Amino acid sequence: MLLKVLQLIFCVSPLVLSLILYKKPYRFMAKLHAAMSQNIRARKLYTRVLLFLLLLFHYVYASGHAGEFGILVSTVICAVMFSFRLADKCLFRLHDSRNLFAGIGAIILISCFEPYLYTTTVTAYYILLAALFYPSAPVTVECNNEEKAEGMTTHAETISEENHDNHHAMVPDEADNGSIS
Repeated sequence: MLLKVLQLIFCVSPLVLSLILYKKPYRFMAKLHAAMSQNIRARKLYTRVLLFLLLLFHYVYASGHAGEFGILVSTVICAVMFSFRLADKCLFRLHDSRNLFAGIGAIILISCFEPYLYTTTVTAYYILLAALFYPSAPVTVECNNEEKAEGMTTHAETISEENHDNHHAMVPDEADNGSIS
């Protein structure tokens, strides 16, 4: 019974946290986005925490369901997450591509009805939720540019806003300045 409650907590808590924290103007969220955009160590810590949570979920699931082979696919995904370069590329790509994000989300919804794919579904679910909070590639490139990074460190909210607005059409700065010329 305790293992079932732990599995439920593993499934519900990331959803509740993402609903509470996503696109909210909290100061610590702005600092998190600024740190992850500017520092590769912060992104590495973020992926390691994600990997730790996934491995902890696998341990809880394997403790209660010994001998199930459905856990092997998600274990391979977790093994790939040990490489920071691959995890970083995966999270960047998921954050920047709406079609890929929606496609994997649809696959998760379909595969949640297959009992042998439960761990793979939860693993993909965690990775998608982690990609929501990961900085986008254009923001990290701008932060790597030293002149812009100096101005953004004092205004961490700017990075948070730019991180969530990367899918909108880019309009030139002078498009709405009121002149008719």
